[in-house]
Amino acid sequence: MNARPASDRALNWLVQHALPLWVDTGFDAKAGCFHERLIAGRPDHETVRRVRVQARQVYVYSMAYRRGWTKRLDEAGRAVEFLLDKCWQADGAPGFVHRLNPDTSIADARRDTYDHAFHLMAFGAWFAATGETRAKEMVDRILDFLDSHLADTRHGGFRESLPDALPRRQNPHMHMFEAMLVLYDCTGEARFLERASEIFDLFTGHFFDREAGVLREWFTDDWSVVKGRDGRLIEGGHLMEWVWLLNQFGELAGRDTDTWCRVLYDNGLDQTLNPQTGFVYDENLDDGKVTKPTHRAWGQTELIRAHAVRPGRLLAAEAAMNRFLDIYCQAPVEGAWIDQLDASGEVIDAAAPGSTLYHIFGAVDAVDAAVRSLRHAS
Repeated sequence: MNARPASDRALNWLVQHALPLWVDTGFDAKAGCFHERLIAGRPDHETVRRVRVQARQVYVYSMAYRRGWTKRLDEAGRAVEFLLDKCWQADGAPGFVHRLNPDTSIADARRDTYDHAFHLMAFGAWFAATGETRAKEMVDRILDFLDSHLADTRHGGFRESLPDALPRRQNPHMHMFEAMLVLYDCTGEARFLERASEIFDLFTGHFFDREAGVLREWFTDDWSVVKGRDGRLIEGGHLMEWVWLLNQFGELAGRDTDTWCRVLYDNGLDQTLNPQTGFVYDENLDDGKVTKPTHRAWGQTELIRAHAVRPGRLLAAEAAMNRFLDIYCQAPVEGAWIDQLDASGEVIDAAAPGSTLYHIFGAVDAVDAAVRSLRHAS
Protein backbone atom coordinates (compact mmCIF):
# COMPACT_ATOMS: atom_id res chain seq x y z
CA MET A 1 0.00 0.00 0.00
CA ASN A 2 1.41 3.37 -1.03
CA ALA A 3 1.24 5.92 1.79
CA ARG A 4 1.35 8.99 -0.48
CA PRO A 5 -1.97 10.75 -1.13
CA ALA A 6 -3.51 9.53 -4.37
CA SER A 7 -3.70 13.05 -5.77
CA ASP A 8 0.07 13.48 -5.31
CA ARG A 9 0.83 10.02 -6.71
CA ALA A 10 -1.33 10.61 -9.75
CA LEU A 11 0.06 14.04 -10.51
CA ASN A 12 3.63 12.80 -10.13
CA TRP A 13 2.93 9.84 -12.44
CA LEU A 14 1.34 12.11 -15.03
CA VAL A 15 3.99 14.85 -14.92
CA GLN A 16 7.09 12.70 -14.50
CA HIS A 17 6.16 9.73 -16.66
CA ALA A 18 3.03 9.87 -18.84
CA LEU A 19 3.43 13.32 -20.35
CA PRO A 20 7.13 12.80 -21.18
CA LEU A 21 6.46 9.33 -22.60
CA TRP A 22 3.91 10.53 -25.12
CA VAL A 23 6.07 13.33 -26.53
CA ASP A 24 9.08 11.00 -26.77
CA THR A 25 8.14 7.39 -27.49
CA GLY A 26 4.54 8.30 -28.27
CA PHE A 27 5.36 10.87 -30.93
CA ASP A 28 6.09 9.96 -34.54
CA ALA A 29 8.77 12.53 -35.40
CA LYS A 30 8.93 11.44 -39.03
CA ALA A 31 5.20 11.90 -39.65
CA GLY A 32 4.86 14.87 -37.32
CA CYS A 33 2.01 13.43 -35.27
CA PHE A 34 1.29 11.29 -32.22
CA HIS A 35 1.22 7.52 -32.49
CA GLU A 36 -2.15 5.82 -32.31
CA ARG A 37 -1.07 3.50 -29.50
CA LEU A 38 1.81 1.82 -27.70
CA ILE A 39 2.12 -1.95 -27.37
CA ALA A 40 4.50 -3.18 -24.67
CA GLY A 41 5.77 0.39 -24.50
CA ARG A 42 6.59 0.58 -28.21
CA PRO A 43 4.76 2.45 -30.99
CA ASP A 44 2.39 0.54 -33.23
CA HIS A 45 3.48 1.63 -36.70
CA GLU A 46 1.00 -0.56 -38.58
CA THR A 47 -2.39 0.52 -37.27
CA VAL A 48 -4.82 2.98 -38.82
CA ARG A 49 -4.60 6.44 -37.21
CA ARG A 50 -7.76 8.01 -35.79
CA VAL A 51 -7.49 11.74 -36.46
CA ARG A 52 -9.22 12.60 -33.18
CA VAL A 53 -6.23 11.15 -31.30
CA GLN A 54 -4.17 14.10 -32.54
CA ALA A 55 -6.83 16.50 -31.30
CA ARG A 56 -7.00 14.85 -27.90
CA GLN A 57 -3.24 14.98 -27.47
CA VAL A 58 -3.09 18.65 -28.49
CA TYR A 59 -5.80 19.33 -25.92
CA VAL A 60 -3.96 17.43 -23.17
CA TYR A 61 -0.61 19.12 -23.69
CA SER A 62 -2.20 22.55 -24.03
CA MET A 63 -4.10 22.12 -20.79
CA ALA A 64 -1.09 20.60 -19.02
CA TYR A 65 0.95 23.64 -20.11
CA ARG A 66 -1.73 25.93 -18.70
CA ARG A 67 -1.59 24.02 -15.41
CA GLY A 68 2.20 24.30 -15.27
CA TRP A 69 2.57 20.53 -15.57
CA THR A 70 4.66 20.53 -18.74
CA LYS A 71 6.85 22.90 -20.74
CA ARG A 72 6.88 20.63 -23.80
CA LEU A 73 4.65 22.12 -26.49
CA ASP A 74 6.78 21.50 -29.58
CA GLU A 75 5.23 18.12 -30.34
CA ALA A 76 1.71 19.39 -29.79
CA GLY A 77 2.54 22.29 -32.09
CA ARG A 78 3.65 19.86 -34.77
CA ALA A 79 0.41 17.92 -34.30
CA VAL A 80 -1.52 21.17 -34.81
CA GLU A 81 0.29 21.64 -38.13
CA PHE A 82 -0.38 18.00 -39.00
CA LEU A 83 -4.11 18.47 -38.39
CA LEU A 84 -4.18 21.53 -40.61
CA ASP A 85 -1.98 20.13 -43.38
CA LYS A 86 -3.06 16.48 -43.52
CA CYS A 87 -6.56 16.32 -42.07
CA TRP A 88 -8.51 19.56 -42.56
CA GLN A 89 -10.12 19.59 -46.02
CA ALA A 90 -7.62 16.89 -46.95
CA ASP A 91 -9.77 15.71 -49.88
CA GLY A 92 -10.93 19.18 -50.87
CA ALA A 93 -14.22 19.07 -48.96
CA PRO A 94 -14.90 20.98 -45.71
CA GLY A 95 -14.15 19.45 -42.32
CA PHE A 96 -11.64 17.00 -40.87
CA VAL A 97 -11.27 13.51 -42.30
CA HIS A 98 -11.87 10.62 -39.92
CA ARG A 99 -8.94 8.19 -40.20
CA LEU A 100 -5.55 7.94 -41.88
CA ASN A 101 -3.47 5.01 -43.04
CA PRO A 102 -0.11 4.37 -41.36
CA ASP A 103 1.54 6.41 -44.13
CA THR A 104 -0.89 9.31 -43.31
CA SER A 105 -2.89 8.96 -46.53
CA ILE A 106 -6.67 9.08 -46.10
CA ALA A 107 -8.21 5.81 -44.92
CA ASP A 108 -11.71 7.12 -44.14
CA ALA A 109 -12.91 10.50 -45.41
CA ARG A 110 -16.11 10.58 -43.40
CA ARG A 111 -16.79 13.76 -41.39
CA ASP A 112 -17.60 12.62 -37.89
CA THR A 113 -19.38 14.80 -35.32
CA TYR A 114 -17.68 13.07 -32.40
CA ASP A 115 -14.28 13.87 -33.92
CA HIS A 116 -15.10 17.53 -34.45
CA ALA A 117 -15.95 18.02 -30.79
CA PHE A 118 -12.33 17.17 -29.99
CA HIS A 119 -11.01 19.38 -32.76
CA LEU A 120 -12.87 22.27 -31.11
CA MET A 121 -11.34 21.36 -27.75
CA ALA A 122 -7.87 21.09 -29.26
CA PHE A 123 -7.86 24.45 -31.02
CA GLY A 124 -9.57 26.21 -28.11
CA ALA A 125 -7.01 24.90 -25.64
CA TRP A 126 -4.13 25.61 -28.04
CA PHE A 127 -5.33 29.20 -28.34
CA ALA A 128 -5.50 29.54 -24.55
CA ALA A 129 -2.02 28.06 -24.12
CA THR A 130 -0.25 29.97 -26.89
CA GLY A 131 -2.41 32.95 -27.83
CA GLU A 132 -2.14 31.88 -31.47
CA THR A 133 -4.95 33.70 -33.30
CA ARG A 134 -5.02 31.08 -36.07
CA ALA A 135 -6.25 28.56 -33.50
CA LYS A 136 -9.13 30.86 -32.52
CA GLU A 137 -9.97 31.29 -36.19
CA MET A 138 -10.04 27.49 -36.58
CA VAL A 139 -12.60 27.23 -33.80
CA ASP A 140 -14.92 29.48 -35.80
CA ARG A 141 -14.25 27.61 -39.03
CA ILE A 142 -15.09 24.29 -37.36
CA LEU A 143 -18.28 25.73 -35.87
CA ASP A 144 -19.27 27.10 -39.27
CA PHE A 145 -18.72 23.67 -40.78
CA LEU A 146 -20.82 21.99 -38.09
CA ASP A 147 -23.63 24.52 -38.37
CA SER A 148 -23.80 24.34 -42.16
CA HIS A 149 -23.19 20.63 -42.75
CA LEU A 150 -24.03 18.60 -39.65
CA ALA A 151 -26.58 20.55 -37.59
CA ASP A 152 -30.06 19.02 -37.49
CA THR A 153 -32.32 22.05 -37.72
CA ARG A 154 -35.47 19.93 -37.49
CA HIS A 155 -34.87 17.71 -34.47
CA GLY A 156 -31.95 19.43 -32.76
CA GLY A 157 -28.36 18.55 -32.17
CA PHE A 158 -26.05 17.21 -34.86
CA ARG A 159 -26.20 14.37 -37.33
CA GLU A 160 -23.77 11.53 -36.72
CA SER A 161 -21.59 12.12 -39.73
CA LEU A 162 -21.23 12.84 -43.41
CA PRO A 163 -22.32 10.60 -45.04
CA ASP A 164 -25.32 10.40 -42.71
CA ALA A 165 -25.66 7.42 -40.40
CA LEU A 166 -28.11 5.91 -37.94
CA PRO A 167 -28.71 5.24 -35.12
CA ARG A 168 -28.02 8.60 -33.51
CA ARG A 169 -26.03 8.69 -30.28
CA GLN A 170 -25.83 10.85 -27.23
CA ASN A 171 -22.04 10.35 -27.11
CA PRO A 172 -21.01 12.92 -29.78
CA HIS A 173 -23.29 15.45 -28.10
CA MET A 174 -21.78 14.76 -24.69
CA HIS A 175 -18.38 15.68 -26.11
CA MET A 176 -19.80 18.66 -27.98
CA PHE A 177 -21.22 19.78 -24.61
CA GLU A 178 -17.74 19.34 -23.16
CA ALA A 179 -16.19 21.25 -26.04
CA MET A 180 -18.43 24.25 -25.38
CA LEU A 181 -17.43 24.27 -21.72
CA VAL A 182 -13.76 24.07 -22.69
CA LEU A 183 -14.18 26.91 -25.17
CA TYR A 184 -15.89 29.05 -22.56
CA ASP A 185 -13.07 28.34 -20.12
CA CYS A 186 -10.45 29.15 -22.77
CA THR A 187 -12.06 32.33 -24.15
CA GLY A 188 -14.62 33.60 -21.63
CA GLU A 189 -17.08 34.12 -24.50
CA ALA A 190 -20.73 33.69 -23.50
CA ARG A 191 -21.71 32.30 -26.90
CA PHE A 192 -20.16 28.98 -25.95
CA LEU A 193 -22.27 28.68 -22.81
CA GLU A 194 -25.31 29.40 -24.97
CA ARG A 195 -24.39 26.50 -27.22
CA ALA A 196 -23.80 24.31 -24.17
CA SER A 197 -27.30 25.21 -22.95
CA GLU A 198 -28.80 23.91 -26.20
CA ILE A 199 -27.11 20.55 -25.68
CA PHE A 200 -28.17 20.54 -22.04
CA ASP A 201 -31.76 20.81 -23.30
CA LEU A 202 -31.16 17.73 -25.46
CA PHE A 203 -29.86 15.92 -22.40
CA THR A 204 -32.90 16.78 -20.27
CA GLY A 205 -35.38 16.24 -23.10
CA HIS A 206 -34.03 13.07 -24.69
CA PHE A 207 -30.83 11.55 -23.32
CA PHE A 208 -31.86 11.37 -19.66
CA ASP A 209 -34.61 8.85 -18.91
CA ARG A 210 -36.44 10.33 -15.92
CA GLU A 211 -38.37 7.17 -15.13
CA ALA A 212 -35.36 4.84 -15.13
CA GLY A 213 -32.89 7.47 -13.93
CA VAL A 214 -30.28 6.50 -16.54
CA LEU A 215 -28.69 7.81 -19.70
CA ARG A 216 -29.95 6.46 -23.02
CA GLU A 217 -27.36 5.86 -25.72
CA TRP A 218 -29.05 5.04 -29.05
CA PHE A 219 -31.79 6.94 -30.88
CA THR A 220 -33.78 7.18 -34.09
CA ASP A 221 -33.66 10.19 -36.38
CA ASP A 222 -36.23 12.13 -34.28
CA TRP A 223 -34.49 11.34 -30.93
CA SER A 224 -36.84 8.52 -29.99
CA VAL A 225 -35.01 5.77 -28.09
CA VAL A 226 -34.39 2.81 -30.41
CA LYS A 227 -36.48 -0.29 -29.81
CA GLY A 228 -35.24 -3.55 -28.35
CA ARG A 229 -32.05 -4.41 -26.53
CA ASP A 230 -29.99 -1.52 -27.90
CA GLY A 231 -32.44 0.97 -26.47
CA ARG A 232 -31.88 -0.49 -23.01
CA LEU A 233 -28.07 -0.43 -23.06
CA ILE A 234 -26.29 1.88 -20.65
CA GLU A 235 -22.60 2.61 -20.18
CA GLY A 236 -21.46 3.33 -16.67
CA GLY A 237 -18.53 5.39 -17.90
CA HIS A 238 -20.90 7.72 -19.74
CA LEU A 239 -23.16 8.12 -16.71
CA MET A 240 -20.15 9.20 -14.70
CA GLU A 241 -18.86 11.43 -17.48
CA TRP A 242 -22.14 13.32 -17.54
CA VAL A 243 -21.98 13.75 -13.75
CA TRP A 244 -18.73 15.66 -14.08
CA LEU A 245 -19.87 17.65 -17.12
CA LEU A 246 -23.20 18.63 -15.59
CA ASN A 247 -21.41 19.75 -12.45
CA GLN A 248 -19.07 21.92 -14.53
CA PHE A 249 -21.94 23.36 -16.52
CA GLY A 250 -23.85 24.15 -13.33
CA GLU A 251 -20.88 26.03 -11.90
CA LEU A 252 -20.09 27.96 -15.08
CA ALA A 253 -23.66 28.78 -16.10
CA GLY A 254 -25.12 29.27 -12.65
CA ARG A 255 -27.62 26.45 -13.21
CA ASP A 256 -28.80 23.92 -10.63
CA THR A 257 -27.83 20.54 -12.08
CA ASP A 258 -27.49 18.64 -8.82
CA THR A 259 -30.61 16.49 -9.24
CA TRP A 260 -29.37 15.01 -12.51
CA CYS A 261 -25.86 14.58 -11.10
CA ARG A 262 -27.16 12.80 -8.02
CA VAL A 263 -29.47 10.43 -9.90
CA LEU A 264 -26.87 9.48 -12.52
CA TYR A 265 -24.18 9.05 -9.89
CA ASP A 266 -26.26 6.98 -7.48
CA ASN A 267 -27.73 4.76 -10.19
CA GLY A 268 -24.34 4.40 -11.82
CA LEU A 269 -22.83 3.16 -8.56
CA ASP A 270 -25.80 0.84 -8.00
CA GLN A 271 -26.06 -0.67 -11.47
CA THR A 272 -22.71 -0.48 -13.25
CA LEU A 273 -20.01 -1.33 -10.70
CA ASN A 274 -18.41 -4.75 -10.39
CA PRO A 275 -18.64 -5.55 -6.66
CA GLN A 276 -15.57 -7.78 -6.89
CA THR A 277 -13.20 -5.22 -8.41
CA GLY A 278 -14.90 -1.87 -7.78
CA PHE A 279 -14.49 -1.02 -11.47
CA VAL A 280 -17.20 0.20 -13.85
CA TYR A 281 -18.42 -2.42 -16.30
CA ASP A 282 -18.17 -1.55 -19.98
CA GLU A 283 -21.89 -2.12 -20.59
CA ASN A 284 -25.13 -3.03 -18.81
CA LEU A 285 -28.82 -3.22 -19.47
CA ASP A 286 -31.04 -0.77 -17.59
CA ASP A 287 -32.07 -3.55 -15.16
CA GLY A 288 -28.45 -3.97 -14.08
CA LYS A 289 -27.79 -7.12 -16.13
CA VAL A 290 -24.20 -7.04 -17.32
CA THR A 291 -23.80 -7.37 -21.09
CA LYS A 292 -20.05 -6.66 -21.29
CA PRO A 293 -18.36 -7.91 -18.10
CA THR A 294 -15.13 -6.12 -18.99
CA HIS A 295 -13.50 -2.93 -17.74
CA ARG A 296 -11.95 -0.37 -20.12
CA ALA A 297 -9.50 2.03 -18.47
CA TRP A 298 -11.34 5.16 -19.63
CA GLY A 299 -14.50 4.22 -17.71
CA GLN A 300 -12.56 4.10 -14.46
CA THR A 301 -11.16 7.58 -15.01
CA GLU A 302 -14.70 8.91 -15.43
CA LEU A 303 -15.72 7.20 -12.19
CA ILE A 304 -12.84 9.03 -10.49
CA ARG A 305 -13.95 12.38 -11.94
CA ALA A 306 -17.53 11.82 -10.82
CA HIS A 307 -16.41 10.98 -7.29
CA ALA A 308 -14.26 14.13 -7.26
CA VAL A 309 -17.21 16.49 -7.83
CA ARG A 310 -19.83 14.84 -5.64
CA PRO A 311 -20.19 16.29 -2.12
CA GLY A 312 -18.25 14.35 0.50
CA ARG A 313 -16.83 11.85 -2.00
CA LEU A 314 -13.21 12.97 -2.25
CA LEU A 315 -11.99 9.96 -0.28
CA ALA A 316 -13.81 7.72 -2.74
CA ALA A 317 -12.09 9.56 -5.59
CA GLU A 318 -8.68 9.06 -4.02
CA ALA A 319 -9.37 5.38 -3.32
CA ALA A 320 -10.46 4.84 -6.92
CA MET A 321 -7.39 6.72 -8.15
CA ASN A 322 -5.13 4.49 -6.07
CA ARG A 323 -6.79 1.39 -7.55
CA PHE A 324 -6.31 2.80 -11.04
CA LEU A 325 -2.62 3.54 -10.45
CA ASP A 326 -2.01 0.18 -8.78
CA ILE A 327 -3.68 -1.88 -11.50
CA TYR A 328 -4.14 -0.05 -14.80
CA CYS A 329 -0.87 1.85 -14.64
CA GLN A 330 1.29 -1.21 -14.06
CA ALA A 331 2.38 -1.28 -17.70
CA PRO A 332 5.70 -2.46 -19.18
CA VAL A 333 6.83 1.16 -19.48
CA GLU A 334 6.19 3.77 -16.79
CA GLY A 335 3.71 6.31 -18.08
CA ALA A 336 1.74 3.84 -20.18
CA TRP A 337 -1.33 1.88 -19.08
CA ILE A 338 -3.40 -1.25 -19.59
CA ASP A 339 -6.51 -0.71 -21.69
CA GLN A 340 -8.91 -3.43 -20.56
CA LEU A 341 -9.47 -6.02 -17.83
CA ASP A 342 -11.94 -8.90 -17.60
CA ALA A 343 -14.54 -9.28 -14.86
CA SER A 344 -12.04 -10.83 -12.44
CA GLY A 345 -9.40 -8.15 -13.04
CA GLU A 346 -7.18 -10.10 -15.44
CA VAL A 347 -5.62 -8.23 -18.36
CA ILE A 348 -7.39 -8.60 -21.71
CA ASP A 349 -5.76 -5.79 -23.68
CA ALA A 350 -2.39 -4.46 -22.52
CA ALA A 351 -2.09 -1.87 -25.30
CA ALA A 352 -2.09 1.81 -24.37
CA PRO A 353 -4.26 3.80 -26.81
CA GLY A 354 -3.11 7.41 -27.10
CA SER A 355 -6.75 8.50 -26.91
CA THR A 356 -6.92 7.46 -23.24
CA LEU A 357 -4.43 10.08 -22.06
CA TYR A 358 -7.23 12.63 -22.39
CA HIS A 359 -9.36 10.64 -19.92
CA ILE A 360 -6.48 10.13 -17.49
CA PHE A 361 -5.54 13.80 -17.61
CA GLY A 362 -9.16 14.68 -16.80
CA ALA A 363 -9.23 12.40 -13.78
CA VAL A 364 -5.92 13.67 -12.39
CA ASP A 365 -6.99 17.27 -12.98
CA ALA A 366 -10.36 16.75 -11.27
CA VAL A 367 -8.89 15.14 -8.16
CA ASP A 368 -6.13 17.74 -7.95
CA ALA A 369 -8.73 20.53 -8.20
CA ALA A 370 -10.89 18.93 -5.50
CA VAL A 371 -7.92 18.56 -3.14
CA ARG A 372 -6.80 22.14 -3.72
CA SER A 373 -10.34 23.40 -3.14
CA LEU A 374 -10.55 21.51 0.15
CA ARG A 375 -7.20 22.87 1.29
CA HIS A 376 -8.25 26.40 0.37
CA ALA A 377 -11.51 26.05 2.29
CA SER A 378 -9.71 24.86 5.41
